[in-house]
Amino acid sequence: MNVIQYPCGCLNEVHTLTGAMYCAGKCKQHRDRLARQPKGFAYYHGLCAIDDAGKPRPANYVREFADAIGPFPMGEVVVEIGCGASPYVDGLRAAGCKQYVGVDPDPWACEWMRKTYGVEMLCSLFPIPAGMGELPEADMVLCTHALEHMYDAVEGLSQMHRLLTPGGFLSLVVPDDTDPTN
Repeated sequence: MNVIQYPCGCLNEVHTLTGAMYCAGKCKQHRDRLARQPKGFAYYHGLCAIDDAGKPRPANYVREFADAIGPFPMGEVVVEIGCGASPYVDGLRAAGCKQYVGVDPDPWACEWMRKTYGVEMLCSLFPIPAGMGELPEADMVLCTHALEHMYDAVEGLSQMHRLLTPGGFLSLVVPDDTDPTN
């Protein structure tokens, strides 16, 4: 592995065989910026995750997931990391999910998820800092377009692994992105 350190202190690692780059650590400035970064209606509407009335628009997201991974794996307990205004909850419930818990640092998204789906939310950065809350063991951990934004991707993956029940699924979707800071 080759390590790139940016002037701010953020670290990216580049796998020598594949050229894959991932965040190995974010500096305090970028961690703090992520924590203060509420997105709100305009952000999720711009991503086409919600419509003009604030209702979920899952079609494109579920299609992307199915193209990348296939149908949702069966699992009664699902923890979604970096869920934002998740377009996956209805599909997960249709696949057998009985308990959904979302994790996101955006207070607007956490409240929207509670009101829209009636789900449990932990409003926190991920990986979860000590003392910020507990998550249940999960049959499936879902993380789409969030790993590349974590302040410590390696610890994030470790926490996701620890959440999984034996035989559980980690469903991970990351962008195909050549941007060295993402």
